[in-house]
Amino acid sequence: MYYQIFHTLMGDFFALESKGKITILHQNLSLLPPNAKLCTTALLEKCINEVDCYLRGELKEFSLPFALSGSKFEREVYQALLSVRYGKITTYQSLALAINSPHSCRAIGNALAKNPLLLLIPCHRVICKNGKLGGYVLGEEKKRELLELEKNYNLKMSIS
Repeated sequence: MYYQIFHTLMGDFFALESKGKITILHQNLSLLPPNAKLCTTALLEKCINEVDCYLRGELKEFSLPFALSGSKFEREVYQALLSVRYGKITTYQSLALAINSPHSCRAIGNALAKNPLLLLIPCHRVICKNGKLGGYVLGEEKKRELLELEKNYNLKMSIS
């Protein structure tokens, strides 16, 4: 397992690579396994570059190989969330229906709070059905910034 810490427009992140896949992309260093080695790899460099391009509004879709982790339920939530495209949003309720678990909105929120692959699994695209932003592990302001970034990118593309 190898990792890199890098600075972005949204603060410092770290990426962890294991067996040729990104397994963690996060800001919380306590998620870093103690046996991980600080090292540069081609995949970590690609990850850093793609995150930078995404946060500058130059990339809509990541091409990084990554591994989903967590409980079966959490992996189902993450997998369903991958279908929510750049610039789009969904609700906790819609996500619950998508995984055939209509009464699991709170559990979905808990699963998203444990998402180890921020940005790659776009939990920032999930809002409350009443239109409120809902929670986000990096805080409501960062969630708003990410949604605005994606909205503005789509607007730029439609004008060009």
